[in-house]
Amino acid sequence: MKSMCAKNNSKSVDFKTFGSKGSSLGKYQQTMVGSKSLLSLIVYELFEMFVTPVPGSVGTQMRKCLYPYLFASCTSNLTSGKNISTSRPKSIYIGSNVSIGEDVFLSVKKRGGVIRLDDNSIVGEKTVISCSGGEVRIGAGSQVENNCRLGSMLGLQIGKCCHIGSFTYIIGGAHAFNRVDIPIIDQPLACRGETIIADNVRIGKRVTVRDGLRIGEGARIEDDSLVLHDVPAGKRVSGVYTDRTA
Repeated sequence: MKSMCAKNNSKSVDFKTFGSKGSSLGKYQQTMVGSKSLLSLIVYELFEMFVTPVPGSVGTQMRKCLYPYLFASCTSNLTSGKNISTSRPKSIYIGSNVSIGEDVFLSVKKRGGVIRLDDNSIVGEKTVISCSGGEVRIGAGSQVENNCRLGSMLGLQIGKCCHIGSFTYIIGGAHAFNRVDIPIIDQPLACRGETIIADNVRIGKRVTVRDGLRIGEGARIEDDSLVLHDVPAGKRVSGVYTDRTA
């Protein structure tokens, strides 16, 4: 049985940060920049104002040249669209030949979290990658299509050469709902464990994958599926996939 992980706070990580003691500027730096350094804040704001919004080939070339100064690591031949938002960029590692679409949000929400986009990976437009803990890793040669949401409270590992269809949601955790006297939003955040997706997995469009699952190598998940149970290697699943349908 997979372990349950619950946080005792009743608010999101971002809300807790802004609700803590300290100046508004300090809270902003902690949440968005991940550093108390004034220089880091200035660099972050300059990128947000003058580099991130620039469209077309000019913007692409600017970001290719300048993003290595923003992220923890950003190697050669990055292709990136405009309006890519980040929080804690020094916890984000980008490999070579990576492509990131417009309006993507890469968010590391607290210290110790890491996002890694390995070589030749692709992240489609308007996708959100949110790391509240552990490591979110998109393996080499994997593609995440447009409008996806990938989350992690305890880690999300996506293997090599995977394909994730548009509007897919890989859950990183959720509020508990075992008490009926407290609104769900005020109940603790819970996570069933790290989600691991092996190499060469294909996940269709509009799929939801519960946190803490293992999806085996070469598995296929059809469009509009809800995955609530581990998927063995090479298996093709569709519809609502539970321990009863496994």
